[in-house]
Amino acid sequence: MRKHLLTMLAIMSILVVLSTVMLIGGCSSKEEERIIEPPLLSNAPDEIVQFPEQGFVYPDQNVETLQDVHFAEGNILPTTTAVSLEYFILRRFSENTAKLYTYQIVASSNVTTRRNGNKDFYWDGFVKGYYLNAFASSYFQEQSIAHNYNFNLSGVTQINMYRTFNVIKPGTFEEVMFHVNLLKHENINNPQNNNTRENAFKLRDLITDYVTKTPQNYEYYITTAEYIGGATGHATLQWSDIQAAYYSTSEGGRVFYPTRGNEVPESMRPRDVIKIELKPISI
Repeated sequence: MRKHLLTMLAIMSILVVLSTVMLIGGCSSKEEERIIEPPLLSNAPDEIVQFPEQGFVYPDQNVETLQDVHFAEGNILPTTTAVSLEYFILRRFSENTAKLYTYQIVASSNVTTRRNGNKDFYWDGFVKGYYLNAFASSYFQEQSIAHNYNFNLSGVTQINMYRTFNVIKPGTFEEVMFHVNLLKHENINNPQNNNTRENAFKLRDLITDYVTKTPQNYEYYITTAEYIGGATGHATLQWSDIQAAYYSTSEGGRVFYPTRGNEVPESMRPRDVIKIELKPISI
């Protein structure tokens, strides 16, 4: 009886050990796959662009005539004049600067394009929208039916702009949107810019807090606004670079290194950064 009891205890001990090992292994695997969602979308825009008052005269070259405008279900306008939404932004900002932001349209009723859980527009989606002159309305021709007319708002008053930093999730093509003003900033010297003090956040913290717990397993492919425009502006950084790097929100979204002096090459300090992709290191 005693021998049988000891055998049972030994078997139970082995099972406990195996269960613990499997649990740890499982947690480790889940930890690697786990992507923490970024902060909620900011409600404090970095820039605000007001739509002009009714009666504003637009330059002829910016006015288009649209036909068969599906503004809402059962509401089809046979023809109307419109102005591309990019017109209102590019009056104040360069195109490269505009690509550093995401966009939210606000109507006089305080309804916004975020209704029903929509995220803000990236620049390449925003520029597909129009302002309908006669109705002071936003209109997205390609997305009206597909998105249940959520982006077509009547009586629009302003465009909210949010500085945004985007991360491509490891193993996917999904862009995760980080509104920069929700991230923890420091005011710190930039030795690569004549020791100017700049507001910036640590790239290391962004990666380890929100993206992956094994950052050393990746290279970091940074894309700039010029690349989105068709050129080849990008940089590839290693984890050791990311650990030392800050992202400036004071000047053009430039990467800089407070502890590396002023001899860091331009290729390591891309500006107008809009997204970063984690690519597994080949073994």
